[in-house]
Amino acid sequence: MKYRKIMAAVASVAALTSLVACGGVKDGGSAADTNAITIGTTDKIISLDPAGSYDYGSYTVQIQVFPFLYAQDYNTSKLSPDIAADDGSWSADG
Repeated sequence: MKYRKIMAAVASVAALTSLVACGGVKDGGSAADTNAITIGTTDKIISLDPAGSYDYGSYTVQIQVFPFLYAQDYNTSKLSPDIAADDGSWSADG
C-alpha cells in the first residue's frame, strides 16, 4: 500500500515537471522575422518573376504577394480596380 502512494507521488511529480518544462516563456524572435512571409504549400515554386513563371506553385505565391491592377470578381466577369485609381474606360479598339 505504501508502495502505491510513493509511485502515485512520483508519477504526479513527473507529470507536473513535464507540464512546467513545456510551458516556458516564448521570446518574441528576432527583428528579421517581422518581414518574413510564410506560405504553406506542397507545390514547388519555380520562380517569383510574374513575367516568366507559368507553374501553379509560383502563381499561388504570386497572387498572395503581388497586387494586380484590376481584379476579376469570381462570380461574374466584371473587373474592379485592385490598385488602379478608378474603373478606367474600356473600348473595343483597345
